[in-house]
Amino acid sequence: MNNKDHFGLYIKKYWQLSLAFMLYMYFYLTAELAFTGCAEQVFGKDAGTVFYGTICLIAAMGFFTFAPLRKVFLSTGLRRRLFLGLGMAGALCTLLAPFANGWIMGTLSLFAMFCAGHIGAALLYKMTVSVREKSIFGLFIAIPYAAAFLLQYLFGFIEPLFGSIRLAVTHTALAAALLASAALLLVYGSKAPEGNVPRLAKKTDAKQYLFAALMACLIISCLFGLMDGIIMNLHAGQQLNVRGWVRLLTIPGMLFAAWTADYKGGRYFPFATLLAMTAAVIAMFLFSTAQTYNAALGSIYLFFSYMNIYTLAVFVRVAHDTDLPDFWASVGRGAKYAMGGLFVLLGSFIFTSLSLIFIAVLYIALLIALASVFYFRGRLAISPPPTAADKSSAASDFNSLVAAYRFTERETELMRLLLSGKSTSAIAEEMFVNVSTVYKYTSAIMAKTETKSRLELVSLFKR
Repeated sequence: MNNKDHFGLYIKKYWQLSLAFMLYMYFYLTAELAFTGCAEQVFGKDAGTVFYGTICLIAAMGFFTFAPLRKVFLSTGLRRRLFLGLGMAGALCTLLAPFANGWIMGTLSLFAMFCAGHIGAALLYKMTVSVREKSIFGLFIAIPYAAAFLLQYLFGFIEPLFGSIRLAVTHTALAAALLASAALLLVYGSKAPEGNVPRLAKKTDAKQYLFAALMACLIISCLFGLMDGIIMNLHAGQQLNVRGWVRLLTIPGMLFAAWTADYKGGRYFPFATLLAMTAAVIAMFLFSTAQTYNAALGSIYLFFSYMNIYTLAVFVRVAHDTDLPDFWASVGRGAKYAMGGLFVLLGSFIFTSLSLIFIAVLYIALLIALASVFYFRGRLAISPPPTAADKSSAASDFNSLVAAYRFTERETELMRLLLSGKSTSAIAEEMFVNVSTVYKYTSAIMAKTETKSRLELVSLFKR
């Protein structure tokens, strides 16, 4: 199975989920700036950075409350109604916020971001339990994420054409994106057979790995939050435009980070992330003069793409192997927004009150802490390496699936060879049959498992 085959299957099976994620990220990336702009008009320029940090904290609350709310309302049968209600409420608040005054505007904006956080957590949870092709999970996340940045830039380019109704058009588009994202998530369903498939064993040390990843995520979020505080301070003072063309540098950064996350199972991804964070810190010194502000901003957008992929791919990829996938799928992103929001406020204060030398010392301390976590706990891989217990569980899972689908002895033998990645001719030679017999056995297995291709069949057994 190569990446091209995986990507084709992904588009075919998960396009609704991918589109929902793209629309959601477009909403979040644009809404945080749009609501901050409204706050600046109502409360003054100095309030912009404070409101931006508050938005991040409220969105984090939406992420963190997803798992407990899901547990409560799932038992009552009202889960879908709650989700649809939050989507509609978030869209309505987004529409009304720019036309309200004072604290009403602030309240509407913050509640919309809370709803967005809940919807974002639901999206990540659905990815966790639905997408089986984890070998290019980073790319699955990066493509709609990058498309959201491009959509934001293109829409921002045509916004001035709407003149006096520009604000209404912008917030209408945001409301539509949030509502469409929620609706797509509600109608999305995996085509994989679930009723007669046994529950797979969980990895023995997934939680320990995710706790270490959460520590790394918090440190990375501190790094980004400090930098974001500086950026938003300069944006509020109209010294740079965070929605300009330099924002597009996030797209190649995101795609390259995704490739690193997928390369050899993400073995080198934390190391590459540490290098990217170091490069972003070095770029911070370009904020020393107004002539280099855009160069600094572009470099930061490029390198901090690793932070975006890390806080998503690591947790979504491993959460399935825990007993709390709804919690772990969203905790990384929630931590990113929570810690980022706090350090946005701190970063703005430091930039306006203290020297760049103090900022550099703080960044070096955070980088040392991140390196320590990656080295001592992170294991320099995007997911924990299999233990002896995991390998035993994998063998047990295979046997359980074979028993559940009632494979014959020859079908079981063929399935093992398919999982080893051998070609049809090689399988025929090893089984001492001709190629047409291999195709016959494969068709019988696909009929029993309700799969439509060899790739989908193998993916079912490699969950």
